[in-house]
Formats: sequence, C-alpha cells, structure tokens
Amino acid sequence: MFNTKFSLVVGLFVCAQTFLFAQNLQITYQNSDSLFVCGSDTLFIQVQNQLVTPVTGAVVQVTLPPGLQYTAGTVQGATELNVGNLSAPTFTLPVLNAQQSHPLFLLVTAQCEAADLIDAGQLFQALISVTSASGNAQVVTTSILIETGALVIESVTPAILTGEKGDTLYRTICFKNTRLGKIGNLHFQDAHQDGFEVFVEGADVIMTLPGLLKASFLGTLFQTVGNGDGWLDQDEKVCITEQIIIKDCGLPTSNQFSVLRAGWSCGPDWCRYDSLLTSIDIKTFTKVPELDITPIWSPPKDNCGETPAVMGYRIKNVGLADALNIVFNVELTNGIGEAGMVPGSFRIVTDSGIELIAPNLSTSTFLQACEKTPFQSANFLIPVVPALDSIQFLFDVITCVETCQQIQPKIRADYFFQKACPPNGFSSGKSNILPDEDYFVHSDFFSSIGQCMDEDISYPFSYRFTGKYLLENGFSHLKLQLPPSVVLDTTCGLLMGGQTPALYEESFDVTGKQMIHLAWKTPLSNDTLSLNFCLKLLCDSLELECEPTTQQPGVIYDAACCSQDFFDSTYWIVALLTPTT
Repeated sequence: MFNTKFSLVVGLFVCAQTFLFAQNLQITYQNSDSLFVCGSDTLFIQVQNQLVTPVTGAVVQVTLPPGLQYTAGTVQGATELNVGNLSAPTFTLPVLNAQQSHPLFLLVTAQCEAADLIDAGQLFQALISVTSASGNAQVVTTSILIETGALVIESVTPAILTGEKGDTLYRTICFKNTRLGKIGNLHFQDAHQDGFEVFVEGADVIMTLPGLLKASFLGTLFQTVGNGDGWLDQDEKVCITEQIIIKDCGLPTSNQFSVLRAGWSCGPDWCRYDSLLTSIDIKTFTKVPELDITPIWSPPKDNCGETPAVMGYRIKNVGLADALNIVFNVELTNGIGEAGMVPGSFRIVTDSGIELIAPNLSTSTFLQACEKTPFQSANFLIPVVPALDSIQFLFDVITCVETCQQIQPKIRADYFFQKACPPNGFSSGKSNILPDEDYFVHSDFFSSIGQCMDEDISYPFSYRFTGKYLLENGFSHLKLQLPPSVVLDTTCGLLMGGQTPALYEESFDVTGKQMIHLAWKTPLSNDTLSLNFCLKLLCDSLELECEPTTQQPGVIYDAACCSQDFFDSTYWIVALLTPTT
C-alpha cells in the first residue's frame, strides 16, 4: 500500500517532496522566488529522518542547472564538504535524530549565461540528493524562476555635436531597463576616432585610452533614480553626462564617429550590452592668433644723440586666440654708425600700463660723432598678445651725424610664433619702419637781379625752406655768410610763414663778411615756405679779389660785376639755442 505524505515548512513555502517505498529519508524544498541574472536568492531544503534510529554522516549534494551557481560560504544548517565545483556543491548534515526534520539554506546566484538560456526557453531545474549509510533520497525541483534585465541606450542628447578644436561639448546619454530583472551596475564605453577626447564624471572605475573611454558605475548611481534601492528596476532610467573636448584642427572638416556601448555584468565580463553610433562634426579651427603689425615712426629730434625719437610697432591680434611667446627681432638697416636703439628703452605699452622688456640677444654699434654705443639689433620674447587686443612695442632711437648732415634711420622687425593648428604650425613675417623722407630739410636760394649791385640799393632775394619739420614743435634755423661788403637790409622784413624770427644774431668776421643767424618758432603754416629778404652793397670801392664775369640770374654781383660766394646752412632743432652737429 502506498503511503503518500506531504510536509509543510513553516507555512511559508510551496513544498515538493520525493516518495519511495519504505523511504528512510525525505527531501522537501522551496525554490527561489526572486532570482534574477547577477542576483542571488535563497534555496530552502529540508531533510527528514523517517527512521526510528538516528542518521549520521548524511551528505547533501545540490546539482544546479547551467547558469546557476552556489554562492560559497552562504550555507546555513550544514557544513560545506566540497565546493570546488559551485555548480554541484556538497554539504554534510548534523546527526538526524529519529523522525527529525532538518532545514538548510543556501544562496544561489544566476550567472550571465542564464540570460541567454532564458531567451532560449531553458528550464532551470536542480537535482537535490542525500546519501547516508541509513539510506538515500533525491528530488528534481520544478523550474526555478529567473528574470533578466535588458539595458538599452534610450537617448543621446544632442544626437550630433558640432565644434572646433578646443571646444568643450556635452551630451546626455540615458539608459533604461526594459525587462523584469534588476540591474546592479552599468558599464559604459565610448570607442571614438582620434579627433576628440571623452570624459565622464561620477564613475566608480574609469579608464581612458587613446580612442577609448571605459567607465563603470556601481549601485550608487541607481540610488538617484526610482525607489533608490541601488538597483535599476524595470522601466527605470538613469542618465550620465559625457564631456567631449575636440583636439582635431578640422583641416579638412570631418565627421568623426563614436560607438557607444552600455552593458551590465556579474563580474569582469559583460553579460549583455546595447550599442549606438553617434557622430561629431569637427569644423576648421578658427581660434588662431593673427597678428597685424603697424610701424610707429617719429622723426629724429636732433643729430647729436641727445633727444631720442620714439619708434616701434603696434601689434594687433585680430585672431580669436592669444598669440603666445612671440619671437621679435628689431634691427637697424641703414645709418650704421650714425643711429641706434637706446638700451633700456624697450617697453610694452598696454591698457594696464608700461612694462620694460629686456632683450635676449643684442648687438651694438658705436656712434663716433657723439661717442655713444646704442643697439644695432635686439631680440625679444613677447609673452602674449591677447586675442582681439593690441600692444605697443616701443623703443627710443638716437641719431648722431656730422655737421649739416641728415640721417633718417630705417628699422626692420622679424617675428615668429607658433600656432595650435595645423600641428607644428607657425606664423612669421616682417615689418619695416620706413622714414617719411619729406622730413629731410631742403633749402634753395633765389635771386633775379641780373645786374651789378650799386651801393646803398636794396636788392630782393628769396630763400625757400622745405621739410615737414616746419610742422613740428621746435625751431627752424638759417645761417647766412654774406660776401664782403654785402649786408642784410633789415628794413625789408624777415617774415616766414607770417612769423618774425624768434632769434636774430649778426656778426662780422675779420674779412668783413657778415654772419647772420635767424630762427623761427615752429610749427609754421606749411611744410614749404619762402623767406623774402633784401641785400645791399655798402661800398663798391672795396678791392675785391674776383674776376669779371658774364652776368647770370641768381648770382650776387658787386659793383665791379664780380661773382661772390654766398654760404648758407639750414637746420631744425627742438630747442632755440641747442647747437646742431
């Protein structure tokens, strides 16, 4: 006669049992009811001794289906005997007294492969067996219910990014669990082309390689969404922000791809992942420095090396990036030994003030006429010219030449600086400081009497001055050395540009020649002016050492119709009485 018996376990478990004739041991169990891939849940087993004598040395073996493993160290109510194979661990039970039921609990973990087996329709049945000297028993469980999660990349916002080198872009990537199984971690990868770098914040583990970002987020990320239990449940969504820094010059423009992957795992290997192809449009780099260099020139103030002229360059950066570490070399290209740049005068002028700058290298030149040693060339490193800003690079120039000579120095600047794009790119150029040659002082003497001069008669003459110095603050000087017996008739007036002389000096040398020194305050009304004056012969009876000559216009003639030398010098200086050289 068959004896059928079912056992209830604390009233909380749906129980299953084995039944054998004259059965000595009976096995009941309770399957895990909330197991999911990468999760663990409890498998309950109860072994009953149906004998009237104790059972000793009973061994329980749980043979788990593919995809499930025992979680070592978790058994309760038994002692681990052999757990070398976690798919079929064995345990020893304590002594089972007569008619005693003994429970044991162990955690079972669903491995990654269980996800594929679920989709393939696999049943997850375990074989539970008990062996002892008093008898054996075994049972095949009903299928253990296992759920799996499914992580998908739900959105990338914005889908397409556009920028250029140096731009920092951001996009939000959202992930969603679309199935019943919980997900406890998120692994993210961005495999991209070399034109940009990628970063994310908040990852528990992050690794950046050329063209590849790997980031892992553990349960703390999931605490910010849903019920905050640290798991990503079905239909819950979590987002991360990706920071992208473009490093390609965009020469030419390009559309660079980025393959996003998101997955989850039970260990080092991903169980499953979703992927999405995105792109970034990289435009040609526009944030480059571009220098517009304009010469700054001013005329020499004297030829004695005393009053310098300020010269230099206005350096304007019309580009969208700072120009850094500009190598700037200035060199005198004419007037060697007659002009030079004053040491210690080099300065950078900005809206913030004036800063002296010392040369890295320099060469000197000796000015013999005034015994000074200025620079002939000098090399500088200008730290920065900010984008869309400008500076002035200024220095003093002195000139020193012999009497009545003139010099207008010329200076050349060569510059060089590196650019971010293209790689190893640079920009170079030159700019020349060229003088305004209209500042050279010129003079011409005119007369048209065309006859021998008679005593005590005034004859008209004209002296023409040309040069832009007449428009500068200073004094225009004229020195005349008249022939013997010829003198200046002051009754004719000495107006130049409507102004009377600021200086009038006269003297006679031992030969009877009159020396006249005149000076007018400038600026005057024009850079070309004439001085009308009169000369007369004091006495035509002087014995003059000259030969009669044919009368020609523009020549001074005495009463004996002899041509006489007429000397003049014209110069401009800042001060009224400063001597010129």
